[in-house]
Amino acid sequence: MQRILPCFWFDFNADEAAAFYQQVIPRTSSIATLTYPTAGLPVFQKDFAGQTLAIELDTDGYEWTLWNAGDAFSPNPSFSLILNFDSQTNSKAEHELRTTWDHLRTNGRIHMPLGEYAFASLYGWVEDRYGVNWQLLLTDTSETEYEPVIPCFLFSGDAQNKTTQAIDLYTDVFEPSSLDYVEHYTERTDLVDETAVMNARFCLNNQSFSAMDAWAGAVFSFSPGASLLVKCATQEDIDRLWDSLSADPRAEQSGWCRDEFGFSWQIVPDCFSSLVQQPDTYAAMVKMKKIELAHLCT
Repeated sequence: MQRILPCFWFDFNADEAAAFYQQVIPRTSSIATLTYPTAGLPVFQKDFAGQTLAIELDTDGYEWTLWNAGDAFSPNPSFSLILNFDSQTNSKAEHELRTTWDHLRTNGRIHMPLGEYAFASLYGWVEDRYGVNWQLLLTDTSETEYEPVIPCFLFSGDAQNKTTQAIDLYTDVFEPSSLDYVEHYTERTDLVDETAVMNARFCLNNQSFSAMDAWAGAVFSFSPGASLLVKCATQEDIDRLWDSLSADPRAEQSGWCRDEFGFSWQIVPDCFSSLVQQPDTYAAMVKMKKIELAHLCT
């Protein structure tokens, strides 16, 4: 079971976005669509009744979520998904990559043009029409093993040069975990110091992640527009993760918390998908900060 799911915030266009992603990203399909209850909603969500709450997608066996919650937040380049196209196992990998790139860049924004780089024969970074960021990479699993989708943190702004600290925290909190690879910048800039990480790969709960410190350019701060939803089997798991990750009491709401680097987490029970469909449990959960299973899964 995949325990950690990337989650992106949408301004009530998640249905449209889900259809788009299923059309343009190879091997992507919808797993489930959750809707807001028709009763029990707080006043500020009354108009949401019966509308789509979340859409769970699967890309080549990797699960991620679109959260339909209004215009309060939006994604930005501080968090992206790396799509790996494996030329070793898929003869159409380069064609699929280029086709996906063309779709994602339409009405979007290119951060790094598609082309050859020192670290890849074909790579590009693009922000799509919904603000979700993608890094497309042509890979070869005969040389290095890659998962089809890898979430990537970009530490910038107040979190600049804190990649190493964050990885230390995350790999300490999640089990099993490991630091698989780290490369530091060899040149300094106004942003980059001697601790800055150019590229790191690590595993949390047997899932791959990537992280880097910003080199230059625009400053992007972490936002609830992109978060990680963590499914927990027990209240003890929820308590442990919450106590380790939550660093800003102002951000604690309905299972959401923010860590010391400003990144948002959703710490929820395994039964979360069913809970949000039930008016009574939804209403109770909205009033909580940390989720308390004893008051929900009864």
